[in-house]
Amino acid sequence: MISIDELNSMVHNKTSKENNLNLQVNSTSKNWYGKYSLSLNEDSEDWRDIHEIILEISKDSVTYKATGFQLYEFYKLEIKERKEAAIHLNFSKALDNTENQVFLEQTKDFGTITFDGSKYFWKCPYIDKSFTDGKKKTYILKKEAYK
Repeated sequence: MISIDELNSMVHNKTSKENNLNLQVNSTSKNWYGKYSLSLNEDSEDWRDIHEIILEISKDSVTYKATGFQLYEFYKLEIKERKEAAIHLNFSKALDNTENQVFLEQTKDFGTITFDGSKYFWKCPYIDKSFTDGKKKTYILKKEAYK
């Protein structure tokens, strides 16, 4: 037979663990919430080379969407590391049956976004492999306010 004290202890431990899990998932600063956009090859003379990438960060999720000529990728990402002025992103799962298996087998690393006080910079190995033949670049993101 379980005593009341043992039962209270079990309930308290479970609640404490659940609270810790929620803290880890939802501890991203509200300053990161918003919609970020990036245009690749926007100066190209061939409109088929232009790709739009949208990254949305909210309390509940991080999503990545890439669109363009014969391109549609929609992924859920997870924040692997948080710092005051940087977050690190990794692939979590494909949405809308859009998984790009070739590039996701090479890397599930969606890189690091940093904020220098005025601009957001994104170093993203996945984008480098997918769109720039592996050439490492730093992308400047445009941020819209979180609604």
